[in-house]
Amino acid sequence: MVHSVLKNLFPRKIDVEFLILAAVMVCVGVGAFGLGRLSVEPDASPAIVHEPAHNFAASKSGSVYYPAGCSAANIQAGNEVWFATEADAQAAGYTKAARCN
Repeated sequence: MVHSVLKNLFPRKIDVEFLILAAVMVCVGVGAFGLGRLSVEPDASPAIVHEPAHNFAASKSGSVYYPAGCSAANIQAGNEVWFATEADAQAAGYTKAARCN
């Protein structure tokens, strides 16, 4: 059936078996490429990790500490001190900021 269809499409003398072989090779190549792409796991975006040592921030020159993420904390990048717990911040002489609960 395929042979007669190809003979009608290409009335001149062309090696029909070669065309069939070439078409099969292209299909196998495309299929193999597609299967290879499906076997690769997509890149997962890295998870946000909250570092336990950075729970409370204070200014080196200030007297209050702020919980991480508090919008009232306006501490310059090089002037901050980080604490893991409130007890650590209080032991260092800082008091809790009234504007951050």
